[in-house]
Amino acid sequence: MMLDLLSAKGTLEILNYLKSNPQKTAPDINQEINESSFYSFRGKVTTATVYRRIKEMELAGLISRDPPNSKSYSLTPEGFNILEKELVSHPEFSQLSRSQRILLEEINLNEGINVIALQDSTQLSPNTVVQGLRELNRLDLIEETNYYSKTTRSRDQKEIYKKNKPGRPNKKIKPTKKGKKVYDEQKSIERRSK
Repeated sequence: MMLDLLSAKGTLEILNYLKSNPQKTAPDINQEINESSFYSFRGKVTTATVYRRIKEMELAGLISRDPPNSKSYSLTPEGFNILEKELVSHPEFSQLSRSQRILLEEINLNEGINVIALQDSTQLSPNTVVQGLRELNRLDLIEETNYYSKTTRSRDQKEIYKKNKPGRPNKKIKPTKKGKKVYDEQKSIERRSK
């Protein structure tokens, strides 16, 4: 659930604001995020979203009331650690949606899986799978290869590559080194947050 929160709209903006401005109230945070042009690169964040994110981050332990029983918030050590270490080394955590993380997990567990098997195992719609694979490929977390079966002739023992089926080759999807590392880090964060 922590990764869902990190990829949610407004989370990074609130964490970055509280990093440089501790002990701010929810109205102060909302006003700064909605008035500052720095935070508008991901689109406008509504007031309801800001208040919801503050509550979710407080429940997740990323921010806390400072001093206790007050209305002002500051980053917790866990929130600072995630912002400074995890998100700096892997900005993908805040960019991947839940469906994209499901695809990355399935690809890591079944290296060399094809798109049809990926759709069957994840139960995601074909459009979600295609868009998710496009985003994972853009972030250099997976690679797609055309797979041809290798056969040899008996007379001259030359290797020839023959397509499995006529038409397009069978595409196999596997994680890159970066994809494996991001997957391991995501699992680590999820284990710590439970």
